Amino acid sequence: MRALPLLLAALLLAAPVVAGVAPDQPSAAPDDAVRVNDGGALQQSSPNDTARVPVLSHPTGSTVRADIGRHGANLGPASDLEVSATTAAMETASVVAHVESAETNDERIRRLIEAESGLQQDELALHSRQRSAIQAHAAGELTDEELVVEFARISAAAEALDRRRVELEALAEETEDFSISTAELQLRLGVYSGPVRELATDALRGEVSSDRIYVASGDNAVVLAAVVDGQYVREVYRGDRWDRGASGFGDGSEEAINATAEAYGEVLDGQSASTLESNTIVRVDTPLTDERGRVRTYVSAGDGGVFVEHQYRPLDSFADAESVAVTQDGYNLTVNRTYPGGPVRVSVVDVEEEAPAAGVTVTVAGDGAESEEVGTTNEEGVLWTLSPSEPYQVTAVEEPRVARISGIEPTAVPRTGENVSTTDG
Repeated sequence: MRALPLLLAALLLAAPVVAGVAPDQPSAAPDDAVRVNDGGALQQSSPNDTARVPVLSHPTGSTVRADIGRHGANLGPASDLEVSATTAAMETASVVAHVESAETNDERIRRLIEAESGLQQDELALHSRQRSAIQAHAAGELTDEELVVEFARISAAAEALDRRRVELEALAEETEDFSISTAELQLRLGVYSGPVRELATDALRGEVSSDRIYVASGDNAVVLAAVVDGQYVREVYRGDRWDRGASGFGDGSEEAINATAEAYGEVLDGQSASTLESNTIVRVDTPLTDERGRVRTYVSAGDGGVFVEHQYRPLDSFADAESVAVTQDGYNLTVNRTYPGGPVRVSVVDVEEEAPAAGVTVTVAGDGAESEEVGTTNEEGVLWTLSPSEPYQVTAVEEPRVARISGIEPTAVPRTGENVSTTDG
């Protein structure tokens, strides 16, 4: 385990909080929110940096197609996933049997080399599939659901290939005068997984309830985000920063840890990090903590840039984000806003009772779009959802009472290692 180096630049810090969603104290609104009575002009609080942990995002200035949709069990894709898994398992069994049936050691070695080469070609095919899916979604040729389903299929295929890789490595260890290293392939296959893809796969299989997922694509990059089990999970892939032909990390661990530290600044300062490395890619993992959650990065040789990000963040670390508030129909409605695809905290308080309003329906409407019900407030009067990429409206409804805030602007994206922030998500 190595400690992330101290950075001199004063970047953004995450507030110390407890993991998960802790009970909120009843109050009319956060102290930094401006209360607005019926008919008054909406005002917004001053910025608060506690929620602005840096995130990897699309290239600055790129054209991005972004939306939020609910993705759940679908018998077609779920059936496809199961069939593909069965087919992959049969293919792996066939490859193992082919190697083990070799009559001489030289023939066994030849078959192992052939099988490893086949895995390399299969990974290359997955890379091409992912790039094509991102391009098709960015061009409007794939819907959000179609992209999520394709990513789930790619992820499942990568997992199947990784299991075959493990089998081949074990066979190689049992082979005289022969050995193979599959660290490079292991890391490449890991690029096609992530916390949001895992959630989508479970939802498609009906193993979890449907969840809203933020999807944004453009310029060979994709951002996926969701709120699940008291966490904000986010995964980003930047194909433009992955130099697949580069090699030769000098000190892979140190270079990759430094690149990660430079990208995320003091948010990770002082934490230990573990690495998994090859000659072309290094994966960096920070430990899970209650205050900061966990970050995983994949760093490419060549320019040494972070090209994959997985973030797991406790929702409470966003509780002090910039807020807007209004008091209508006896409700105080407060929305703690964040960047496109970031977690948004919606709080409803019964002003007369001076208590959280539980069971209130919350809807969100993007600019010019119809309202979508995103859930109901919990016992603390709180609901977490995802920020659209354009100005939006939040409504709290418990007939006949209605409180609404319109024209909520997403905050700027706190980009990793950059001074320029944009709202392209």
